[in-house]
Amino acid sequence: MANTTKTAVCLTSSTAVAVSQSATTKMQPPAKKFLPTLYLWAGSQNDLWQFLDAPLVKALQSIYDVVYSEESDLDYKVTAQGSVFGVATQRLAEWRSNFGSTGLAIMMDFFTRNADTDPETLADVLLEDFAFIYEDMENLDPMQAFRSPFMLQLFATAHLHAILGHVEVPALKTYVLSVVGMTGVIGICAASLERAIKRLRVNAIDIDVDTLDLGPAQMKRKLRTPKTFNKATGKDSTTENAFSINNWGSVTASYVVAIKAKGDDYMRTTTLTARKLLKKLGSVGLQKYFRTDDDGSEAVDIRAILW
Repeated sequence: MANTTKTAVCLTSSTAVAVSQSATTKMQPPAKKFLPTLYLWAGSQNDLWQFLDAPLVKALQSIYDVVYSEESDLDYKVTAQGSVFGVATQRLAEWRSNFGSTGLAIMMDFFTRNADTDPETLADVLLEDFAFIYEDMENLDPMQAFRSPFMLQLFATAHLHAILGHVEVPALKTYVLSVVGMTGVIGICAASLERAIKRLRVNAIDIDVDTLDLGPAQMKRKLRTPKTFNKATGKDSTTENAFSINNWGSVTASYVVAIKAKGDDYMRTTTLTARKLLKKLGSVGLQKYFRTDDDGSEAVDIRAILW
């Protein structure tokens, strides 16, 4: 009779999910493929701020069945109440949060390198007509939107790097997702950068001479969401400045509308360009980012028509 024990499927370095398996089974290699594949699927969704239980359970099961297909003892059914779902939800929250902190670090780095220009003036230039998302900020070509150096940098470091090592899951069409399934990611990248520029414009983030020699990674470690006084509670709160669904969910959704309107060829080229940047950066280059109307009708967000 086979000797079975409870062994941890390490979805994170600090959290594990116990499943029945043979005592001699090697778990680490497949475990390292699980999260990149999950992030690939998550990044293809229209709404990265919240994932409905049913689709997420289905995706997790599909990924699990492929990643652990050679482990005959691991017959595990993913449920919304189970450990795999719980850990996956936690890690998705961390992955999404990384877009906010990395975007802020990238823009802080840019602002410190242009410290001779007033932050408000610099921010206004970037924000006018959403110039910060365009490849050429002096020629706002709609088909070059979302390809600015800031966008590609954030796209590559916060997402493409995170999905390295993903596996092919036919049920999720991961091959297609890895080429054109990035609309949600690009949308949240744009929202992150817009937030960062607006925070820096009003000096919500302090920039002083001591930060001029710091790279994005060091800046990220020093970042703290600024607090503002909440009149309702009488206490200081980070809610107003947080990179959250309440503050930035609708902005992200509007960007996604514009990105989807550009079509698959546009997405394919944009993703390829970001992958080339990731390859160019290499492991050494990446280290600086790591220790991540009047008639009463509904108004149209201008971000949704950037095409």
